[in-house]
Amino acid sequence: MESKMKVKFTVNVFIRLFLFTIISISWIELSHAQTLRLQLKDMLQVENIRLEGVKDNTDKYDFKLSIPERWQVNQAIMTFSYSHSSVLLKSRSLLVFSMNNNPLAQIALDPLSPEGSVTVTIPGDLLTPGYHPFSFAVAQHSVDDNCEDPTAPELWTWVELNNAVIDFDFTLKPVPSRISAVSDFLFDPKNPAAPPVNLIFPETINIVSPKPEYMKPVSISAAGIALRYDYRMVNFTAMKKLVPGVDNLLVGDHSFVKTILSSNGMSDPSSNGMSDLSSNGMSGNASEVSKTLADSFSINGPSLMLFNLKDDIYHSLVVVTGRTPDEVLTAAKAFSLISMPLPDSPSTMISDIQIPRIPPYTVKNGLEPGKSYTLAGLGFNTHTFKGISPIPKGFSFRLPSDTHLSPNSQAILSLNMAYGASMREDSVLNIQLNDKFVAAIPCKDINGGTYRNYKVGLLLSSMNAGYNKLTISPQLTPMKTDQCTMLQTGNLQLTVFEDSTFAMPSVDKWIEMPNLKAFIADAFPFGRLPDMGQSLVFLPDGKKSSFVVAVNLIALSCQKTGFPPLGLEWYLNPLPAGGTAPDMIDREMIIVSETSAIPKNLSSSAPLNLGASDTQSGTIAYPHMIRAKGHEQSKGFLSKIFPGKGSKISDISIVDSNIVVTRFEPLVTNKKAALMQFQSPFDHKRTVLMLTAGNEADITKAGTVIWKPEVQATLSGDTALINLTENEKKEFNTLSMKIGTSYYLGGVTPLPFVEYYANTYPVWFIGGVVVTCFLLAVIFYQLIKIRRKKRFA
Repeated sequence: MESKMKVKFTVNVFIRLFLFTIISISWIELSHAQTLRLQLKDMLQVENIRLEGVKDNTDKYDFKLSIPERWQVNQAIMTFSYSHSSVLLKSRSLLVFSMNNNPLAQIALDPLSPEGSVTVTIPGDLLTPGYHPFSFAVAQHSVDDNCEDPTAPELWTWVELNNAVIDFDFTLKPVPSRISAVSDFLFDPKNPAAPPVNLIFPETINIVSPKPEYMKPVSISAAGIALRYDYRMVNFTAMKKLVPGVDNLLVGDHSFVKTILSSNGMSDPSSNGMSDLSSNGMSGNASEVSKTLADSFSINGPSLMLFNLKDDIYHSLVVVTGRTPDEVLTAAKAFSLISMPLPDSPSTMISDIQIPRIPPYTVKNGLEPGKSYTLAGLGFNTHTFKGISPIPKGFSFRLPSDTHLSPNSQAILSLNMAYGASMREDSVLNIQLNDKFVAAIPCKDINGGTYRNYKVGLLLSSMNAGYNKLTISPQLTPMKTDQCTMLQTGNLQLTVFEDSTFAMPSVDKWIEMPNLKAFIADAFPFGRLPDMGQSLVFLPDGKKSSFVVAVNLIALSCQKTGFPPLGLEWYLNPLPAGGTAPDMIDREMIIVSETSAIPKNLSSSAPLNLGASDTQSGTIAYPHMIRAKGHEQSKGFLSKIFPGKGSKISDISIVDSNIVVTRFEPLVTNKKAALMQFQSPFDHKRTVLMLTAGNEADITKAGTVIWKPEVQATLSGDTALINLTENEKKEFNTLSMKIGTSYYLGGVTPLPFVEYYANTYPVWFIGGVVVTCFLLAVIFYQLIKIRRKKRFA
């Protein structure tokens, strides 16, 4: 009996231990399980889509859902709305949603219910880390027989993607303890909801300002994180301790790092008694972590470390350290430039770093004027288009913001292509630039044909300074197209080969300033040198909050240029009595500060004169009587022979107005921030960018809001007033305007104008050249006669 009770007791204990283990594991799993709702438009560029005809799809938009490496997705639920024509046949009309070519939802288009909402569950096994294409397709019919117009206007379906949402159910993966995780796991551009990054760095004794010698390493390290996130929003904050739930970046010398780790419940990394480190904050084997930290702090040089916290092993602690500020700067440069999955260890020392000189105007995905590129180098591989209206394909490129896009110059697209036989002679290859038709290539030989180096001239005036997209869109027509005849489409093929070339001509550099749109495109003029080597950040109030906002602004700029700000300098001290500092001469300047601390000589030069404090008056210039800007017509005899060229410079303002100057007290109130750009009062060839608000809370909020896509999309002119309160759409309203005076950077050579007259008036140009040559011949003849007469005399 006693033995049975012992066995029963043992079984009960075992069952309890088993249940406790299961519950513990479940609790651990639930502790890092998350649900996240995102609007589709916040994840990728989408718009409401109209699908037309008997069949249509969204393949041409190339929609892709991104899943980061640190997510283990259990499932996702997409919700979207649609509407369609009320004359469709329900039995033959269908809307299909597919993910990775797997149809997940089929919706019958009922004419009695022309509007609806769909909820689609996407299994987790289709959402592994990476980019996953999804699409919408329709089959639409309004008659029962096969004799139907495939392009009938009543065949349409409207898919509303602007308001579509996705709910993710996922768990976070633990952060691997290796430095290379910063490039392939941690700061992942596929993450649609990147967590904030907490910055910890040395501060002054009063804990108000950052130490000047560490401002540059902090900004470079933060820019390195922003670059890895590519175009994703990153929000940098600054606390005095490690924060669970977010990624932490610790920048400072060895003694500062030891102090921070100790103040957060960790033992001194250089000490030997670290057997309790795992229970006090660091994960992993205690002796191994202790040895790694101790070895790292015994290294005589700049070093990098990456660990995760036991309280939150799903977020990271990245340490950028060294013995001196110079060594910390070296470590920060190395951290910002890691782009490969190496080194594969928790810590490493930087013994040497060699950074090549990058030429000016080198931008990410940018083209250099005067050079020729193969389409393969631009991301367009050999591609065969099939069918009547195949999915368009193309490539994108960027031009510097101060590129003068003259209407007299052309880029040359040289295509190598082949097309099929038995196509109607009105088949054509259309070329679009920025969604505008610019050229076409006929495919009119019914026996098929090939083109070698078929040259297409694209006017530079049809391009944008900044982002451009060139699209190749064939329209291939069968020989027989009767309404009730079976169409043969197997022969409708056209191939464009990747050895085709795209050549940019040499162009001038000229731009009208101020221009906030140019800044948000490629950080111009601060990003003219990719490392921002001729730029300076000035913090008049010297506050830590303003420094963090400036770090956000610089990190955003580096996402535009594609390179960390290794040459950017920082200035924290008050201006001397003369009103300027030697460091500010011959430099672009970025100012971030509360309004009350901005020096008078800078605030008075801004488009909005904000005054010396928020209790004093400020002035604003209001534009009135806005109208088209006219130009004086040429008069006289020559203007009748040579008609006016029109707008010689295509980038100048085309709007005129009358300015009314009004003084207010105060000018900028709470919950508002101003982003302004104007000519530097210290050097007329330089530019000042100023981000300011009335108090510390507002300037801190501005550092977050400036990342919002809807704010960046509305920046233009020289002044942007940003409302720091969300509207009913959870967006921040921004009012952009041009109220200051213009100035110009760069110059335009006369060569494009000569080309213009040679191309526009060839007869007059040739006649002028002939007359000029005749006059020169007569002059030389007379000079020779005079010389000969004197010689014989």
